[in-house]
Amino acid sequence: MVLKMVTITNIQPKISERAGLVPEQEEPAIPCFFCGVCCTKYRVKVSLAEARHICEGLGLNWYIFLSNYVEPSSAGTDSFYLRQQDGVCIFLKKRGGEHQQYMCLVHAWKPAACHEWNASLHRKECQEGLLRYWRLTVTPEGQLQGSEEKSRGLQLFLKSLGANTVPAYSNCENTTIVDSYKGN
Repeated sequence: MVLKMVTITNIQPKISERAGLVPEQEEPAIPCFFCGVCCTKYRVKVSLAEARHICEGLGLNWYIFLSNYVEPSSAGTDSFYLRQQDGVCIFLKKRGGEHQQYMCLVHAWKPAACHEWNASLHRKECQEGLLRYWRLTVTPEGQLQGSEEKSRGLQLFLKSLGANTVPAYSNCENTTIVDSYKGN
């Protein structure tokens, strides 16, 4: 399997254009289900200030941070690319569990490029995560399809995260998953 690597950066055009979405396809943010797919598809570019903020948050020496967490070929003076390890962001770690959830180790200090990312049923990465870990698909109209068991499992998982309901999650075998979501 060949993965296309794309760079996300906070100085590129607005996020919908970076993700290849047309404006009418955009929708309100949905809860992230921690599949980690987006963290495998993009190289994250951080500014010097963001890199220092992450470094300080981790309590690391600046030079240790640069040598261990920044792509050596990108070490500049104004911006850097976070290193990838085995095709994933070095700060993404598997939590395990039935649905192979992932967590970001620098979530508290995440750079703008990551902060701007909004999960969406129209994003290929989110669709891939839903299919891979929940066995749910998304129709062209943005509605989830799948078994009642899988959709109920996703509903319980999202509720465990404190999510209220998102209308797009309501068409899974007559199972309402969420009505509204308050993004972070």
